[in-house]
Amino acid sequence: MEISSELTAKGFLKKLVGFSMAAWISAGISFLVTPVFTRLYLPEEVGHINLFITYMTFFKTVCICALDQALMRFYNEKLEGLEKRTFLRHCLKINFTISVIVVMVIIVKYDFFSTQISGESNWLIPVCLSVDIVCSSFLGMSSISSRMEKNIFQYTLQVVSITFVEKVIFTLIAFYRAEYKLAILVMTCGYTILGAVFYFIKRKEKLLNSARIPWKTTKILLRFSIPYLPVLLLSWLNSSIPLFVLKKYVDYSAVGIYTNAVTIANILTIIQTGFTAYWGPFIYAHYKEENSREKIKKIERIVILVLISAAVCIVIFQDVIYLLVGEKFRASKTFFPFLMMTPICNAIADMTGIGIMLSKKSYLNIYTFIGNTFTNLSLSYVLVPKIGVMGAGIAVGISALVMLIIRSYLGGRYYKICESNWFIFGAVGMFILACVINIVFIDRIILKTLLLAAVFGGLCILFWKEIVYLVKFAFQEIKCVIQR
Repeated sequence: MEISSELTAKGFLKKLVGFSMAAWISAGISFLVTPVFTRLYLPEEVGHINLFITYMTFFKTVCICALDQALMRFYNEKLEGLEKRTFLRHCLKINFTISVIVVMVIIVKYDFFSTQISGESNWLIPVCLSVDIVCSSFLGMSSISSRMEKNIFQYTLQVVSITFVEKVIFTLIAFYRAEYKLAILVMTCGYTILGAVFYFIKRKEKLLNSARIPWKTTKILLRFSIPYLPVLLLSWLNSSIPLFVLKKYVDYSAVGIYTNAVTIANILTIIQTGFTAYWGPFIYAHYKEENSREKIKKIERIVILVLISAAVCIVIFQDVIYLLVGEKFRASKTFFPFLMMTPICNAIADMTGIGIMLSKKSYLNIYTFIGNTFTNLSLSYVLVPKIGVMGAGIAVGISALVMLIIRSYLGGRYYKICESNWFIFGAVGMFILACVINIVFIDRIILKTLLLAAVFGGLCILFWKEIVYLVKFAFQEIKCVIQR
């Protein structure tokens, strides 16, 4: 049987690197602007901005209604009356209907939302929120469409453009006035421009005349997406709990310090985002192939190796990284490694829990995120009042581990990449040890570095076969390039 080029190491890595480019460029932009905005903005101003983005993300999730997941799940399957070229258009009709309802709710309750975000009543916040929700919902669906088309250039262009709006523009405006209301207004203008540009780019898919889509087909999509919506909302709640608890028990400055730590920890999403962007289309296309299981198993182990080893290296060099951060934001250095547990566990759970999606039992994800959210909420309310911002970071890290355990168990009932996941939890356990070492020996740099180096050595022993494979593969590729 002929092996698909995507199942070869070279073919998979080529696609993975392509989809990772958006994450690499976005991370590079964030890395460059972080030293600037952490010196221009006060933590309190950053807190207001990130609370605005938090509410925008919530309503964007509601408007999309998990149809992005349905598009990804059924894109390669034949549904009555629906073709690949008309899929996005049909989903956007539903999205827009929901968006109109959401905007009406925000306008009616404008006083509540403006007070929650800014601490005062004004019209600017809810108006900007409404515009951003409509634009970001469309951009979210457009991004998924580009991923499923495997259009690397279009996907990268969109992700990088959004990063430019959220990071660069609002940093540049701070040279004029470092104030959250102006930053939010400028971001809204940027989102509006991006929405118009990508509407033009995707116009053929949206304006294409097509036959009426049978209600039977729409029901299939909604039956898959609606049970997934509570999962996404719980995921949003889980990431937002620390912000709300910090706002309640500490202040807006604590929110700013915490969210900046999340930005630093998201260095790791360079790997996680690129992998996740390609993993969905890849696994849906190949999971039924008999000769694919061993290849997929090897991919899983290599991805975990790269993720955990990269995370440990970031912890080792955190003192250098934090020199780039404004002094007012450096209080997060003790706990930020715990925040990397989220991208680590999310990426691993996308592999170990893929059986949930393949079995079309998306409702099972609800149990995963109920456990995740309950753990985060409970620990945040216990730890934040006692140890402040660090308590929020620890709560997030532990809740991510709970999510990984539950999702791996449920997904493994329907599709297992590996018979045993001991090596996964061994690797994650080593990273948790690195997080503890960072807290206990935060002021003893030499001892801390030596202990973290020992943890890294343990990872090398655990994944020795994968390291040897990667080294051989690299030498073969270099040899091929030289011979050309």
